[in-house]
Amino acid sequence: MLLAAADGQANTLNADRHQVSVNTVRTWRSEYQQQGLKNFGAIAPGRGRKSSIPDEKVAEIIHKATNTTPKGKTHWSVRDMAQEVGVPHSTVQRIWDEVGIKPHRVETFKVSNDPSV
Repeated sequence: MLLAAADGQANTLNADRHQVSVNTVRTWRSEYQQQGLKNFGAIAPGRGRKSSIPDEKVAEIIHKATNTTPKGKTHWSVRDMAQEVGVPHSTVQRIWDEVGIKPHRVETFKVSNDPSV
């Protein structure tokens, strides 16, 4: 889009060619004229959806998942953790995915000392 604009193509033709609005072409051209390619297309601070869960709650979920176990169980499940901290299970799953927490995956192996095995 910027190259077409540099070649002198009109905003309306440029927008049609790239299937965007004319306003998008104008905005991108203006941003390029002001900043060049440095951080071009980066999302400005303060833009985007704000988190609906406080950072303290996220830290609590991460801490509990990595340092504790639920009573009577070997590891946390998404639903157990969600009930414990009072958030939806999808929120716990998203946080665990972002951080890479997988409490159900055990990294150690223990040989049984049961003689019948």
